[in-house]
Amino acid sequence: MFDWSCIMKKALACLVCAVLAALSLPLFAAAAGEAVINVSSVSAHAGEAVDVTVDFSGNPGINTCTFSVEYDEAALNLDSVSASEAIGGTFVYVSRGVWFAESDTAYNGTFFTLHFTVKDSAAPGSYPVSISYAEGDISNANEADVNFDISAGGVTVVSAGKYTLTMDGVAGEYSAGETVSLNAEFYTDGQNGYRFAYWSGDTDVLADTSAAEISFTMPEKDITLTKNYIMVGDANGDGRVNGTDTNYMKRALTGDLTGTSAMDINLDERWNGTDANLLKRILVGSYVPEK
Repeated sequence: MFDWSCIMKKALACLVCAVLAALSLPLFAAAAGEAVINVSSVSAHAGEAVDVTVDFSGNPGINTCTFSVEYDEAALNLDSVSASEAIGGTFVYVSRGVWFAESDTAYNGTFFTLHFTVKDSAAPGSYPVSISYAEGDISNANEADVNFDISAGGVTVVSAGKYTLTMDGVAGEYSAGETVSLNAEFYTDGQNGYRFAYWSGDTDVLADTSAAEISFTMPEKDITLTKNYIMVGDANGDGRVNGTDTNYMKRALTGDLTGTSAMDINLDERWNGTDANLLKRILVGSYVPEK
């Protein structure tokens, strides 16, 4: 004959254990090491604005999060904190960040972004950034604590990276990545005119070595550039304008030799009788090239 009372006692004991197990689940919403809040690490120069993200992973579901931001106030200024649109809910940051929603979200990814400005006085080096929270600050809709491990990040302030551009013997300092504009203008010495011809030196930074007006990005190295000019009317390229150049001009007009840009005195992209007359005027001092 079966002992029904014994069977009933065992069944009741199993039921009680199952209920207790179910009730205990909210109390341990995230096992240690499974849920992580990761603060990113970034680099910036002194004086620059920079964003540090606060990313969640292994999120079991939360509807409330309150936290403080920890950082070096001597090097960094916390301008503002924003919450990702993807998490929904309501977010406010004054001296602490407070986010809450009607229901749980198990969203993983960037929850918050810390918007910093690196102070001008910040010396090169690493400055840790982290967040902290107390018991009860992060919970779910069942009002159970949810625990996250914190992985701190930070801002590394790097040197401004100043490098020297030497142009025609004159040196100037520029930051790596800075845009540098060049302009090689036409000029005269009162008698002769000089037109820009080409750049020489470390011309790998230039897209066009024949462009008088051009910009480039300063590389992470010192560079040297030189402006090279032609003397207007110097047909044979000997650095002077004289009778020999008139003979060269005549030979170019008759097709006996190939003309050069120095012969195109009026810049109409050809050499002809007009250029020959202007060359004679340069020789007698009645004409000075203007471009």
